[in-house]
Amino acid sequence: MHSPTENIQDHINHFIKATKSLTGEELMQAKETFNKCMNAATQSLDSIGCTVSDRAKTTAKAGSEYAHDHPWQLIGIGAGLLMLGLGAKCMKKNSCHAC
Repeated sequence: MHSPTENIQDHINHFIKATKSLTGEELMQAKETFNKCMNAATQSLDSIGCTVSDRAKTTAKAGSEYAHDHPWQLIGIGAGLLMLGLGAKCMKKNSCHAC
């Protein structure tokens, strides 16, 4: 499946190849059609950007709410990860001088 930018590049390449021999009114019509396609592609990409932005905001809000509702759980998780990191460091050095 092509990404949106690959589809745009395909349209541009097709337009260039298809309009090499056109002149006058035919060329103007081809340019108009191409501009319509490009505007549609731009709107599609804008829509994708808005969707991603909205999802990121929703996820950030949910994470923030969770942190405010469960601060001690997050502190415990952070402490556990710290201990795992220190343990891994000690095991790697094969001595516990860093601890």
